[in-house]
Amino acid sequence: MKTINRKVCLLGHFNSGKTSLVIQFLDKRFKNHYTADVGVKIFETFQQCNEDTNLNLCIWDIAGSVDDYFPNPVYLEGTQGVIIVTDISQPDGLDHVKNYLHWLDTVTDITLKITIALNKCDLIDTANLSLDYFQSNSSVIKTYETSAKTGKNVNIIFQTLFDQL
Repeated sequence: MKTINRKVCLLGHFNSGKTSLVIQFLDKRFKNHYTADVGVKIFETFQQCNEDTNLNLCIWDIAGSVDDYFPNPVYLEGTQGVIIVTDISQPDGLDHVKNYLHWLDTVTDITLKITIALNKCDLIDTANLSLDYFQSNSSVIKTYETSAKTGKNVNIIFQTLFDQL
């Protein structure tokens, strides 16, 4: 059986729910207490693509910040995919995504596959939210409303990215 190794980075501001999304995806649970990450937390999972291919996925959960400080670009080395996570219940949540997309364009010379998680959608009314907001960026595969708490679209945001890798 063939194994494909891929690295995915989660980017987003402090308290956007990056770690909670990964834990919901891998363990199907939500933790009610918040613990700030420092540096990088690395998760690994194996996904079966088909009967003769497995995907060994290394997920780098990169600590966020409270301002527009971006992580060291060295964290992106070897990355094929990115999930940008924002707290959509915050007024500047969409601006954070724009800033991360711009930052990625300036620090990488490769085309990354990107999905966007508009997280904490369970906290607001998203009826008037346009999910195609970032589709003009050619690297963005899809944008989803997600909730690490309820599990809404958690699996699909990861699976959509994995399918592209």
